[in-house]
Amino acid sequence: ATFWTNPQFRIRLEEPDDDHDGASHEPCCTAIVGLMQKNRRRQKKLGEDLLTIGFAIYGIPKEMQDQTDVHVNREFFQRTPSAARSDTFINMREVSKRVKLPVGDYLIVPSTFEPLKPGDFCLRIFSEKAAESLEVGDVAKADPYEPKISDKDLTNDFKNIFQKLAGDKGEVTAKDIQTILNKLLSKRTDLKSNGFALATCREMVSLMDMDGTGTLSLIEFKTLWMKIQKYMEIFMKSDKDKSGTMDAHEMRAALQDA
Repeated sequence: ATFWTNPQFRIRLEEPDDDHDGASHEPCCTAIVGLMQKNRRRQKKLGEDLLTIGFAIYGIPKEMQDQTDVHVNREFFQRTPSAARSDTFINMREVSKRVKLPVGDYLIVPSTFEPLKPGDFCLRIFSEKAAESLEVGDVAKADPYEPKISDKDLTNDFKNIFQKLAGDKGEVTAKDIQTILNKLLSKRTDLKSNGFALATCREMVSLMDMDGTGTLSLIEFKTLWMKIQKYMEIFMKSDKDKSGTMDAHEMRAALQDA
């Protein structure tokens, strides 16, 4: 389920071997792919064994070959069989394989046998003829959730909460926000947190304070409240192992949803 979140590397094999007939008598390219674990001697001193590693190679369809900045999603791997893969997943320092592939673009995905096992690695690719390779990553772009507040969102219960926090000031401060958020957080047994620092709450106020008062009005506070609820839903959905925290694999899915 987490295989698609592993690092992805693209290689373009353009020049066939001099002796280029493959199994299907089409121009083919020879490459040797090696996946090596890094820093394992240091990890061994800490009592950790070598990880069980391997890799898979997938042919990239022509309609996707121009999308060099896209991290391929789960659906791609569900519908696309591998063109080649390491002979086995094994707990050795390096796993390598000689492959012969038709001319084209390919995606190499290294992984551990067990999911959610972090590790550093070096991926080496040797080809008989020139080849181009690059790591695949998503374009950095954001379309953040921006709630639109209507009268029905401002319920009497919410107005009462705001009034208790704001008091005679009529607006809530960063300290007020810290108080209510930490009170709510203390009731959650499914989250691990040390609470909201005052500096964090001040940053929230700065983001939502449209009129520059240094405090939040009823509408501004409701907007912040809806954002927090939305991101909490994303967190809970992405926390697959229900640990109350988020690792690198879970973070990718969370950022895509956000």
